[in-house]
Amino acid sequence: GAGRTALLDAVVELVPPGEVFALSRLTGGALWHFDRLELVHKLVVVDEAEGLDEALYALRTFLERRKLTLASAEKDPTTGKLVTRIQEVLGPAALLFATTRSRMNREDENRALLVTLVEDLIHTQKIQAFHKYLYTKEGYSRRDALERTKELHHDAQGLLVPVRVLIPFQEKLRFPDARPEMIRDTRRIL
Repeated sequence: GAGRTALLDAVVELVPPGEVFALSRLTGGALWHFDRLELVHKLVVVDEAEGLDEALYALRTFLERRKLTLASAEKDPTTGKLVTRIQEVLGPAALLFATTRSRMNREDENRALLVTLVEDLIHTQKIQAFHKYLYTKEGYSRRDALERTKELHHDAQGLLVPVRVLIPFQEKLRFPDARPEMIRDTRRIL
């Protein structure tokens, strides 16, 4: 195709390996059963949007609220009575996936940054030329430099700490407001 998988792989390579959950599929129930802190500040990567279909409700909730809370009935081993058990999975986390769909569900689109790849002859020729270049002497040197850049990127991410971002000119910012979804868009952009 147009390089969707290559783009996913390139992004994943910039994230320290212990900070990524790379999945082929995520079921509707699986997200609710991660350990409480297992997804905090992690990148969840699912190869294709089709592998997310049954988990979309949980993902929307998780991305919006930065946590999931599940109440389920379980049998108390001592009394034999049903008791309610509360389980939480905390975020925030980031989600990355590829799709061939031309449109996403509107509820999903306004919780995401959508990147579209060009699929034309010139794009294909440039990618093929780059692949051939990687097998030249200069290409191998470039690969080595890219590996050093990835290591530096991983190390730098380990130094990051949360900071509050203040926008002194916030009153001058203008956002579209024709639809209610724009409220979420405004928060996401800021």
